[in-house]
Amino acid sequence: NVVKKMIEAYLSLLTDVDIEVYEPNIAYKQVLKEQYNDSKLTNARAMLLYALYFYEMSDERTNLVVANKLCYFLKLTGDKSFARMNFVRQNYGPYSHAVGYLLKNVNGKYIHGLEELDAKPFEMLSLEYSTKQEVVDYVHNMSSVQKSNLSAVLKLIDGFESAFAMEILATVAYIMNESPGINLQSVINEVGLWSDRKKRLFSEEVIALAYNRLLLCKWVTN
Repeated sequence: NVVKKMIEAYLSLLTDVDIEVYEPNIAYKQVLKEQYNDSKLTNARAMLLYALYFYEMSDERTNLVVANKLCYFLKLTGDKSFARMNFVRQNYGPYSHAVGYLLKNVNGKYIHGLEELDAKPFEMLSLEYSTKQEVVDYVHNMSSVQKSNLSAVLKLIDGFESAFAMEILATVAYIMNESPGINLQSVINEVGLWSDRKKRLFSEEVIALAYNRLLLCKWVTN
């Protein structure tokens, strides 16, 4: 929709010419799906997909916000496959453009909904369960270090499987990693300063749950 508005704005300046703009249709999206049917797994792709399958075991559905949070936690483990991902503060917590591209590279075979990389943050993405075993087998053959990193993330998010819970967990982790030793009240203040949305959405009790979870799982220290 953003691109469409830009095209219309620029082309509206032209006169004495007829222009027809064809929007991508279902048939075109199908072509894009098929384009990625030969997607190959890498350690980063397999680890993220495995974590997404785990996340959906709680009857929650995958979206870009959740995928970003999982990649952020995988990066915090020090895993080399996520070392080059750069996460910055954005409206829904730590965010990296690289996550969308990572998923696009497996779109059509392992996941659906990123045919044109234009999915909204909370727009539902569909995991492909017919290829789940390929992901499981790939992960089982990874190094013990990477399997341990993945296991640590799954343990951390166990019981926090919702976009809401994942957002506050990652937000608090980001704040605590920026300011080692920060206390709970200061974290609460920082969440409120992050954005008006977070200030409205996350109560002190919810922030404290995330704070204590990170301490309990030894992801941060106070």
